[in-house]
Formats: sequence, C-alpha cells, structure tokens
Amino acid sequence: MSDNQAEQHKRRYPRYSLRVNEAGDILQACDGITVDLVHRPWWRPGKLGIANIKDISRGGVGLISSAQLRLGQELIIRFDDIELPVTITHGRQIQGPLMFYGASYLNVDRHVLRTTMAKARQLRNHYRLGRMR
Repeated sequence: MSDNQAEQHKRRYPRYSLRVNEAGDILQACDGITVDLVHRPWWRPGKLGIANIKDISRGGVGLISSAQLRLGQELIIRFDDIELPVTITHGRQIQGPLMFYGASYLNVDRHVLRTTMAKARQLRNHYRLGRMR
C-alpha cells in the first residue's frame, strides 16, 4: 500500500483531488479551484487572501495559500455563490510564504455540501477536458 493509499484509508472521509495530475509537483500545479478567504464574523468584514483548493471531501478541504493562517482560525471559503465556514486544522510550509492548509467544515448544511462537491467535480472535468485538447 502506498503512503497516499494508507493516508486515504485512515481518513474518515476520502479526499477528492481537484488536481489533474496528482503525481506532479504541487508547486507546478495550476489546477484546483481558486477561492477567497474571508473573516468569519460578519461584523469584521474583509478578505484574508486567496487560496487554491487542491482536494475536497465531505469533512473539509486542502488548500494552498500565501495568506498567514493559524491553527484553530475560523474563516469562510467563498467561491461563486457558495460560502463554506471552516476551521484550520493543520498547515505546513511548501516553499517561501506558500503554505498547504487543511481545514474542516463548521456546520455546513448537507445541501450546500452536495452543491459544493458537484461544482468541484464539474470544474475538475472541465480542467481535464481542457488538458486533453
């Protein structure tokens, strides 16, 4: 069993990668979904930065960003008309200011989660078709 398979096996929710080439160098990856990171409390509006979602599951997301986030920080991931409240569960430096963060959802409605997963699949298929041409 490979390291990736072992990691997937121990996860509560399997990850759905948005990367076209999962074996490629993550620093060279231009795929994924670009999203805004915003403060969670509505009374403190403001954008924290942007991120690129590299994988998604029913439990959370894995994203890359140069925004300075901290463990336990609550924020909203916003793309299109979807807002996903999350908390940062882990992070590791990739290169320079670029970090890979794991985030778990905070009370996300099932309908919103289904819509998010469907959009993620649709975008991934769009990327793959574009790469095959």
